[in-house]
Amino acid sequence: MKAERNYQPIMVILVLIIIGIFLWILLKDCTPPASKPHASRRARNGNSGPRSDQKNHDLEEELKATRGETPPTEKMVEVFGPPAGEPAAKEKP
Repeated sequence: MKAERNYQPIMVILVLIIIGIFLWILLKDCTPPASKPHASRRARNGNSGPRSDQKNHDLEEELKATRGETPPTEKMVEVFGPPAGEPAAKEKP
């Protein structure tokens, strides 16, 4: 007769490994974005890059320039379409 092998310690180790992998997968996805290296490096430097700073500056200047103006009606019709009470204009072929 073959000697009976005791598999209980091996099964306990396998179950603990599976539980550990499952917990690692769950906790890996729950980390806050500040703990990621690229996000913390960017926050430490205090800037998001000269290119985006220039773009932000340009957009702020454009917003200041157009703040009090009303858009022309032609542009409004072009962007949003004709008012609800008027029929849509037909395009020329």
